[in-house]
Amino acid sequence: MEKPIIMLADHSRFFLQIEKGFLRGTDAEVVTAEIGTRAWEMACKHKPDLIYLADDLPGLPARDFCLKRQACGHFPDSRIVLVCSHPQQVEEVKGVRDLCDAVLSKPLDRNAFLECGKAFLCHIERRLKRVPCTQLIVYRCGHESYYGTSVDISEGGMYLSCSRTFRSGDRLALNFVLPCMPSEVIEMHGAVVWVNQGRGRLKKELPSGVGLLFEKLPAGFAKAIKACAHGAGPCMCAR
Repeated sequence: MEKPIIMLADHSRFFLQIEKGFLRGTDAEVVTAEIGTRAWEMACKHKPDLIYLADDLPGLPARDFCLKRQACGHFPDSRIVLVCSHPQQVEEVKGVRDLCDAVLSKPLDRNAFLECGKAFLCHIERRLKRVPCTQLIVYRCGHESYYGTSVDISEGGMYLSCSRTFRSGDRLALNFVLPCMPSEVIEMHGAVVWVNQGRGRLKKELPSGVGLLFEKLPAGFAKAIKACAHGAGPCMCAR
C-alpha cells in the first residue's frame, strides 16, 4: 500500500519545520514548497492527498492557486487546508474559503492542525506517546539563560513550566538530561507552538508554561524517549 502524500506550502522555512514536526508521527510522504509556482508544479506532479496552503505564497498566492486548479481540473481529489497568516484574516478570505476544504490560522496549534488534516486523511496520527517527566531544564532565549521544569515529554516536544513569558514562534536552546541517558547532556532547539500563560490560559490544570516542538532531534533521542515510554514508570528526576 502506497503512503499518502501531504504537501506543505509556505514561504517561511520556520513554519514549514513546525508543520513537518507536527506530522512526525504520521506515516506519509511529506513534500514542501516555498513559492506558489513551485507548489503548483509539485501538486501537479505528486497529486497530494492533502495540501496545507499558506494564503500569502509568493509567485502564486493561494487564491490564484485555487482558481487555477478549479479552471484546469488538476489534482481534483486533493483536499486543501488554507493557512492564514493571522487570525483576523480568516474572515477576510471568504472568496478563497469556497475553493478550499478548511481554514486554519497562525500561530499554528498542533492539535487543530492535525485534527483538521485527519478529517480528510485518516492516516494522520495525532498522538505521540507523552511521558510524565519532571526534569530540570536549562534554556536560553537570545543571550539570557533561564531555568524551568519539564512536565511531560514525547519524541516531538515537551511541556515546559517556566516563569518567563513567551510568544508562539519563539525559539529556545535547551539543555537537559534524560534518566534513560544519564551520562549525556542533550542539547537541542525547540520552538514555542502554544502558550499557556497569563490569566486566560486554557489548560489551568497545567502550571504556567509553554508547549515546545523539538527541532532536529539528536541521534538516539527518539529511542531514549521510547525507552522511557515503555519503562517502569514516569521519569521523576527533579523533585
